[in-house]
Amino acid sequence: MHSTLSLAQHAHLRATFAAAHAHAVAGGLPFAARLVDANETVCIEAVNEVMRTGDPTAHAEMMLLRQAATRVPSIAFREMTLYAAAEPCAMCAAAIVWSGIGRVVYGVSASRLRPIDPLPSGVVEPGVSGRAVFDATASGPEIVGPMLEDEGEAALFASGRTSRR
Repeated sequence: MHSTLSLAQHAHLRATFAAAHAHAVAGGLPFAARLVDANETVCIEAVNEVMRTGDPTAHAEMMLLRQAATRVPSIAFREMTLYAAAEPCAMCAAAIVWSGIGRVVYGVSASRLRPIDPLPSGVVEPGVSGRAVFDATASGPEIVGPMLEDEGEAALFASGRTSRR
């Protein structure tokens, strides 16, 4: 679904691109997420921590949801937007659905993600996409994406930690 975003929403998505890029330059994987309330106030930001922790579930969206579970009343999730630099994977999409987050805006689609060097298990593999999980869920969040995909791809993969397929 392509939708029009406000300037503030563009800024939130671009912030995930910048955080993902900075994290990759520092040696991490180029993925980031941000949780924003109905007033466009940033509540939580997270990056992919798979390389640092060795935990294959430490994707940016999962790290964000873990923080949100302890810092944000779950009743508020329905009014919140999760911004992700890239399309959430199937694991993250399922967790987002279960959390009750009301809206997801993502930048780079799974089809445009590139292999990561070195490739930790589960970073970019064929299989069920996050979009397929969202689409199969009747009561899931509103999904907006891909958005600003060329800009996001350039930011995520400018660190040199990736290679073309």
